[in-house]
Amino acid sequence: MSVLEYIKAVPDWIKVFSALSSGVSPFIKLWQGNSGLVTLVLCGIFIILGIYGCYHFAYTRTVSRIGNGEIIWRYSSRWRRVARIGLITIPLLSVCTVGYFALQWFRVPNYITIVVADFEGPDPKNYRVTETLIEQLRQVTKKFPDAKIQALGEAVTAVQGSDIARAKGKSNGSCVASVY
Repeated sequence: MSVLEYIKAVPDWIKVFSALSSGVSPFIKLWQGNSGLVTLVLCGIFIILGIYGCYHFAYTRTVSRIGNGEIIWRYSSRWRRVARIGLITIPLLSVCTVGYFALQWFRVPNYITIVVADFEGPDPKNYRVTETLIEQLRQVTKKFPDAKIQALGEAVTAVQGSDIARAKGKSNGSCVASVY
């Protein structure tokens, strides 16, 4: 008996169980590493299954077993009406939800954050250039309630360049336009 014949002889429920169980461990690892992506994929699957289920309930016909074999609706008119409402509301709610979260994601913040990197020098404790600059910026921006001044807590050298400074500023909540 070859391997293919052996696999064909195995009951279908064992094949399905082994296929599902082999996918559980990678799915759990993916969920732990990127739960946002898994949540989006699962939502998409449930939306597609919901639409398919509503379509099935709304438009499935069958051959009548009673009488002359005419084609009749498989489900009652009440269930078909509910399914048709579902066919409208599921995509509508899905689009509205995606639109809401897209607006939240791309929304411009209500405040401006200025991130200030530390200044290095021969004696930074005595000269306190970074602290003085931050204090003066906070004094100047007091009349602007939507401006926040934040210390980066580390220096960005000329060797690292402005790209590194922009990346660190963005990671701390700043919309960096330019670095001087």
